[in-house]
Amino acid sequence: MEDERVSNHFLGGVLKRITDWFLPKLPKAFRKFLEAHKNEKLESLVIYRAPLDHVSNGFLNLLTAGDWNAIKAKSSIDQLFHVYAIINDKYIYEKTALPQFKMATHNDIYREEADNVTVPIHHSITLGQFCDRAALKMGDKFFSYDGFTNNCQDFLLGSLQGNHLQRPDIVSFFKQDIKKLVENVPEWSRYLGKETTDLAGAGERIYSEIVDKHGGVRRRTHNMEHGRRHWM
Repeated sequence: MEDERVSNHFLGGVLKRITDWFLPKLPKAFRKFLEAHKNEKLESLVIYRAPLDHVSNGFLNLLTAGDWNAIKAKSSIDQLFHVYAIINDKYIYEKTALPQFKMATHNDIYREEADNVTVPIHHSITLGQFCDRAALKMGDKFFSYDGFTNNCQDFLLGSLQGNHLQRPDIVSFFKQDIKKLVENVPEWSRYLGKETTDLAGAGERIYSEIVDKHGGVRRRTHNMEHGRRHWM
């Protein structure tokens, strides 16, 4: 909570609050995609776990003034993972700076360095219900992002819990305990991390309102998605 209050005084936090006042909480790409697919049944859900890439680790090293590997070692963590879900064998559901729901790429589904686990689905759920229940369970945390306290792993956990799909063995596959890591990261690093993602998220929401069309498909082939990076 303290991190969020401090971040609100800087550019990223201010821009996030401005976009919160004037724009819907979900980016237009997500809203349009869900509008087009909300009545589809949730037939399969596979959770993928991929180690953070060298760019993301480089950003975290910069964010901690070169101490990232030492902080991980002190926290008894070898590596961190970005996690996401592939739904119905063709859609990717994840959170980077913002919640994302869109067509998956070949690399998303067949990422060589990623492990995956299939979530059993025992009751009828539409994609619209899946998202509504996830948002109801998580509240404002469904829409916001913090790499240390409300990241991609928390997003999937809340989504599974909201739809009664969580199972201890599945949760342990993708949800890392990073409490000690967070304690060892300097406060100013956490502030800068939140500031960066707030700025990126606000910028993406504005961009999405301008360029995204029906179905959540970008008007141009070359889009911000190709250059996206996630650090948790």
